[in-house]
Amino acid sequence: ACSINIDRAGFIATNGGIISLPSVTSYVGNTGVVFQSFEALGTGSLVDLSNVTTFKGATFPNVDHSIEARDGGKVDLSGLLEIADGNTQISSEESGSIVDLSSLQTFVKSGRGTSILSVKNSGAVLASSLAVLGAVSLISDNGELQLAGLIEYLGDDNLAEATGGGLIELINLQTLQGGTLTVRADGVGSVITVDGVTGLTEEELNGGVVNII
Repeated sequence: ACSINIDRAGFIATNGGIISLPSVTSYVGNTGVVFQSFEALGTGSLVDLSNVTTFKGATFPNVDHSIEARDGGKVDLSGLLEIADGNTQISSEESGSIVDLSSLQTFVKSGRGTSILSVKNSGAVLASSLAVLGAVSLISDNGELQLAGLIEYLGDDNLAEATGGGLIELINLQTLQGGTLTVRADGVGSVITVDGVTGLTEEELNGGVVNII
């Protein structure tokens, strides 16, 4: 099979459409002022990049690459091992939506910009193998973000925030390297459960609960 280079490209599947690129094994995001995305929007919609093993986000200051599943869509990056550079925002919104990152081990941001891993309204991000995060914010708004494999957080000013009854579990976190992690639970039913590592800042707002284990 021939190799396909999709660097700096974006893909959007809607209304049950399927984009499948089995010969693609790597991706490099934009270096200029262009926002690109992989999006699956709507029930049955699929962006299948399951053989991609390395991914580099957008590297221009304050520009990010978005990976988004919404309203029952799925983005399959199940073979991805690392996101090692640039700015990347990953989100899954509404029940039945899935971003599959089941092989991802490392997700580290670099440069000026924002990297996020988020779930909203029962959307799912599958990331059971994720062990290292660096300068990536975790957001759960009426969803569940379970990262039992996470053992190390790198960088400064990291944030894990649960709102709207959202749940975040970081039960095996062992080390904060070079910075801090703020864990913020805001609103009744919002709960963050985290190992009590040095450098942790807890914020409980409006009935939210932070459980230190």
